[in-house]
Amino acid sequence: MADETGEFRIFVAPDFFELNRRVIQQAKFIGVEGPLQKEGPIIHVMARSLYELSIESPAGHLKVESHDFH
Repeated sequence: MADETGEFRIFVAPDFFELNRRVIQQAKFIGVEGPLQKEGPIIHVMARSLYELSIESPAGHLKVESHDFH
């Protein structure tokens, strides 16, 4: 994945994936927490917890706006 600040990668262990399959496969936005490691310009995150972020979720309360990058 990448954003305006650079590239990042999220690593998910197979057993953690199985426990969180629904969120990983169905959520539009996911919050990820875990240790960070920087290797050159790339940031790696080892997922230790994750949660769905949505307009309706208590953790999210996201305000979604359109961005015009042109």
